[in-house]
Amino acid sequence: MRKSYLDEPTAALDPKNAHMVMQSLQELAHKRNLIILVITHERELVHTFAKKNYVSIASENGGVRKVKRKFLKLSTQ
Repeated sequence: MRKSYLDEPTAALDPKNAHMVMQSLQELAHKRNLIILVITHERELVHTFAKKNYVSIASENGGVRKVKRKFLKLSTQ
């Protein structure tokens, strides 16, 4: 299975367009059998679109101190 990594693909977008981009990525992943890893600070998008999410807590020097794995209830879209 192919993977794509996207760092804040919706950072400069308003909520409506951010939602449209994420919906398009979700459709693309489904159609092409991709895993898409999105790095974002936008929790609303995570709760709407993520199948799995990982929360990292940065240390003072910028490194990752702790990573928590969380599962979200998914919609059946």
